[in-house]
Amino acid sequence: MSRAEKGPIDLPFALLVILLNGIGLVMMFSASYALAAAKTSTPAFYVTRQGIFMVMGVAVMLLISRFNYHYFRPFSVPAMAVALVLLVVVLFVGSNQKEAVRWINFGLFNIQPSEIAKAAVIISFSSLAVRLGRRMKSFMYGIIPFLTIIGMMGVLLMREPHLSATIIITLTGITIIFLGGAHIGKLSILGIVAALIGIWIVFGMGYGMDRVNVWIDPMTDPKGDRSCSPAEQEDPDQFTRIVEKRDDGIVIRGAKMHMTGMVNSFEMLIMPTSALGPGNEDYAVACAIPVDAPGVFHVFGRQTNDERKWDEIDQGNAEFGVVGGECLTVLEDVFVPWDKVFMCGEVDFAGILVERFASLHRQNYGGCKGGVADVIIGAAAAIAEYNGAAKASHIKDKLVEMTHLTETLYCCAVACSAEGYQLESGAYYVDPFLANVDKQNVTRYIYEICRLAHDIAGGFIATMPSETDLNDPKIGPYIEKYYKGAKGVPTEYRYKMARLIENMTGGTALVESMHGAGSPQAQRVVMAKQARIEQKKELAKNLAGIKDDK
Repeated sequence: MSRAEKGPIDLPFALLVILLNGIGLVMMFSASYALAAAKTSTPAFYVTRQGIFMVMGVAVMLLISRFNYHYFRPFSVPAMAVALVLLVVVLFVGSNQKEAVRWINFGLFNIQPSEIAKAAVIISFSSLAVRLGRRMKSFMYGIIPFLTIIGMMGVLLMREPHLSATIIITLTGITIIFLGGAHIGKLSILGIVAALIGIWIVFGMGYGMDRVNVWIDPMTDPKGDRSCSPAEQEDPDQFTRIVEKRDDGIVIRGAKMHMTGMVNSFEMLIMPTSALGPGNEDYAVACAIPVDAPGVFHVFGRQTNDERKWDEIDQGNAEFGVVGGECLTVLEDVFVPWDKVFMCGEVDFAGILVERFASLHRQNYGGCKGGVADVIIGAAAAIAEYNGAAKASHIKDKLVEMTHLTETLYCCAVACSAEGYQLESGAYYVDPFLANVDKQNVTRYIYEICRLAHDIAGGFIATMPSETDLNDPKIGPYIEKYYKGAKGVPTEYRYKMARLIENMTGGTALVESMHGAGSPQAQRVVMAKQARIEQKKELAKNLAGIKDDK
């Protein structure tokens, strides 16, 4: 075969492939360095191994490019057969890694059948399209055979499961069918079928939905339309963003919501609220700003019965007043000098920053709410005494249940801390799975603790007259008389304890237990990914004496 028939190497294309591989290595290093440091003490372990494979892959690519691709045509059918067989075999003998079965271990090396399937689709679909020629225009020949193969591969891949490979193979197959001359109208049917299958995978299967939920985990930006990424919002300020870069710093615009203690602080730390992809660089910003910087203003949030803060008894918490002090913080073109900027456009780091912040935030909830619950238990026990019901067996049992729930919250906080590990920086990171279990328990147990407190206290905590009425010279004596409890207990004591229970078990304090540090679904997504269900199934099968073919 002459040089002309072989043709020169497509240098721009080869360089593009190498560049894309290089970008992939950078992204892999940003995503894996912490894990590699924790598991192997070598931050570059995974990226180095991947780099070796990349070099080998590029070498093989250049070698294969020297061959006339027509030589591959006779291998189209065998390649597809081998790919399908391996996709079946991996389901039975493949190694289970992170709830997915994608690799076949041959001792000295591993094989991922999905990668072979990608090459097989390119070779076999191209060969079949050439062989069919004009018949590609017909639905019977130009769509059905290809649709059948894509469908078979899709089913096998989702059994692993392997969502990304399913998408790549489907889109690759549709592209080759289009280039092969398929009728555009009939090809659209294939596209519709693929779209419907994709929708089913995302919304009908927990695995697919988890992959989507990872990108919409909420925190404290207004977030606007939850179905859109930051860059896709109708109003771009729904997520805090960089609007200008200058020689001396950056200018940001946006808002932060539900910021506990913001008005009582000196500085605020701005950070992204979710993982970010390409196109969202303006939203990848982390920086420190004084709470009174020019362009910053705070709108204090309303809370249940917050007008009572001017009183003593009616505000409930007489020592410390309104809980939290949450507010809406508006950032209207705020300047931040470079020495206070910690992230500026590095979207690859947004996800791990959010994950670590959320895990640490969820870890402390067991201690925080455990302490709150201790006070609620004490208040419930005291009000039972003031009501003259402290010796009732059902009251004692409810206090025991409240204590059990409270200590469970605290145990989770201790457990995720004790099971944590040291990062390369020297800082300690909690066990993220147990941290999310901790916060998930908070979203439930605090409500039950508060319900039991209401049960013990009685309905009067919601219908009592005001402190003003209690102190009124005409009405006050009647309130003193008819709100009297156990002998020897002043009515004022009963009043104060009832208001404390009302304050600590309703309104902002209760809702914050549900949505603080992320909504319950955010924790369930993490828990589902780390639950090791397949491993637990194998334990059960071993004990039950079940030996399947896997």
